[in-house]
Amino acid sequence: MFAQRSVLPSITIIMLGLSMIQTSMAQDTVSKENNQVVDGYVAKWFDATSGVRLPYRFYGASAHDGERLPLVIFLHGAGERGDDNLKQLKHGAKEFSASAFQKAHPCFVIAPQCAEEQKWVDHDWDVQEVKQPEAISKHLSATIELIEKVAQEFPIDRSRIYITG
Repeated sequence: MFAQRSVLPSITIIMLGLSMIQTSMAQDTVSKENNQVVDGYVAKWFDATSGVRLPYRFYGASAHDGERLPLVIFLHGAGERGDDNLKQLKHGAKEFSASAFQKAHPCFVIAPQCAEEQKWVDHDWDVQEVKQPEAISKHLSATIELIEKVAQEFPIDRSRIYITG
């Protein structure tokens, strides 16, 4: 049975300012193209130790007085691959940044973008029976590295890290 948690109706959700997010993640390189905020998501790029440069969008929720919030990782489908750091928001990600959702379920969100011709999981899409590869893909590995970085820099509840897409 899940423990119920009361939510105070008077809690005010305040979105972190763009400058606060950029200051706290200053080592990220921001491209001159597509660095606009879209549905509350700020454009970021992460340079993984493997050499993969991972474009991603970050939604920064506001935690109150030491509160630790969940982290949602939104993995897009094959049609949103690329390097524009925008297509990954096309289906589903904006629901997590909607004010009504954030008021009811405040959380941080990462929406990475897998490169064109790459996959989150390296397997042949043309076979009926899929065998899990022994190693994870470079882009999924970079995403895991990014999750760790974000969890160190923001008040993330490590017991509530969710992956969807």
